[in-house]
Amino acid sequence: MNLPTLAIWLMNRFGVDEGLVGDLAEQIGRSGFWLWRQTLGSILIAMTRDLRAHPVLALRAIFLGTLLHSLLHTFQLWLWSRVSIPFASVAFAIGLRHLALSGSVANTLLAMPGSFCMGWLIACLHRSRTPAPVLSFLIVTWCFAIPTVSRQFSNALSDPRFHPYLAIQLMGICAFSFSVMAGGLWRKGTRHELA
Repeated sequence: MNLPTLAIWLMNRFGVDEGLVGDLAEQIGRSGFWLWRQTLGSILIAMTRDLRAHPVLALRAIFLGTLLHSLLHTFQLWLWSRVSIPFASVAFAIGLRHLALSGSVANTLLAMPGSFCMGWLIACLHRSRTPAPVLSFLIVTWCFAIPTVSRQFSNALSDPRFHPYLAIQLMGICAFSFSVMAGGLWRKGTRHELA
């Protein structure tokens, strides 16, 4: 079994050494699980090396990402204040029972293009071999989300009424993370090795 095209594309976008990509692509007879494990391991090593080599870029990306995230959140609140009343009217008309839950889903969908642009901008302003600056921003964002998610998880364990709210919270974090990382990977051009 040869290395899938998706794995090669991911390794190229995440800055894995071309020689290693070629060596993995030539592995014939290996299982798909082994090839994907090698792919993910090589991506992790490339990202870790990039973060260690350029910690200032990571810190700058965290600062810029936090600033952009607060601006996006402010814009999202403004946009939602303009859209929420028509949304509520349509939601009641089509019979949605949980307006807060459906509003959270709509709000998440409204924020995804902005999150994508945020990842793209972080990647453009922090050129490195890998999208490690974007990942460093996401890691800090996940750390800040731990208290909220743990509270939602605790509430969901004690009362089943909180299960939908936990699901919405996790869906929002996953959608935000996917959008930001997709924006970071979307940046066109080759990733330049910094000295």
